[in-house]
Amino acid sequence: MADDANGSGLSTTGVVLIVVGVVVVGWFLLGLVHLVVGLLWTLAEVAVLAMVVVLAARFFFGRSKS
Repeated sequence: MADDANGSGLSTTGVVLIVVGVVVVGWFLLGLVHLVVGLLWTLAEVAVLAMVVVLAARFFFGRSKS
């Protein structure tokens, strides 16, 4: 109990557990951010691809009426 003599109230094991907990929570939050950004990027790619297909269809098939 030499750590209690310092008056900090936290042992070395307690500090290590707090640091590991913060790292794990940070890693989890970064994973969630990565997932959300990846999903948004995929949706943006699909939207652009759909827009290109629609514009190409209008260009090729819309001109035959004239």
